[in-house]
Amino acid sequence: MSIEESNEKLQPLIGIIDDDVRNGRLVSRVLSADFRVFTSTGGEGVIDEIRAEKPDLVLLDLNMPVISGKEICRRLKAEKETENISVLFLTGHSSDDVEEECFDLGADDFITKPFNPSTLRVRVGRILQIKAFQNEL
Repeated sequence: MSIEESNEKLQPLIGIIDDDVRNGRLVSRVLSADFRVFTSTGGEGVIDEIRAEKPDLVLLDLNMPVISGKEICRRLKAEKETENISVLFLTGHSSDDVEEECFDLGADDFITKPFNPSTLRVRVGRILQIKAFQNEL
């Protein structure tokens, strides 16, 4: 294994789940300099994609046509295999009630669109840092 391959495996993997391909590409561009990323437009197979990829963090859009971000989060947190994957909601739809519900489902953070790219990078980094500390314990 080369040093580049070894370093790539050390970089956290982030799944970006958004039914709007343009939004997925934008978030991917913002994060791909510091993290490995994969994107998905969601759908019923998204949980299988997440299981296969084993990301450290999943960024979820809230409202998607086939399966909502809230339902994806609910399913991830209900399964032993995926319950420790961190979740950040990144959505254009926000209210105090929606944010509270997302946190009750197990989300680690909630950011509204449009987002500031540097804020997104910092908050993603903090979630992953907390996750690393928890894994050490």
